[in-house]
Amino acid sequence: MKFLKQNFLTLIVLIVVLISIYKLNNLQVRYNELNSQYYMLQSSIQNISNNQNSYQPQSQPKEAKEIMSPLDLAEYLDIDMMLVYDMVKRDTTMPYIEINGEYRFNKAAIEKWMETRKIILTK
Repeated sequence: MKFLKQNFLTLIVLIVVLISIYKLNNLQVRYNELNSQYYMLQSSIQNISNNQNSYQPQSQPKEAKEIMSPLDLAEYLDIDMMLVYDMVKRDTTMPYIEINGEYRFNKAAIEKWMETRKIILTK
């Protein structure tokens, strides 16, 4: 009977340890997701603050750089920057690269991608 009781307690401890490991793994995944979103927001805020001082309304469209940030792409497409992030999340065919949690867009690839689109769904 004593042997059975010890095995039962060992089994309970093992189950508790396994559940704890599973929960820690889930927390790590969520932490990584939040960390990625934090860096994306930090980059956006930095781009906005860098461009706030230098922004001047222009009568002609701004010539886009060959490699663009989300803010550059938003200005190039004349849309809100948050719409750029929505498009990245929703359209898996949109060409971009991600470097340390920051998105970059190639102008030629975006133009080619836009040629294949009649309607871009954002909602």
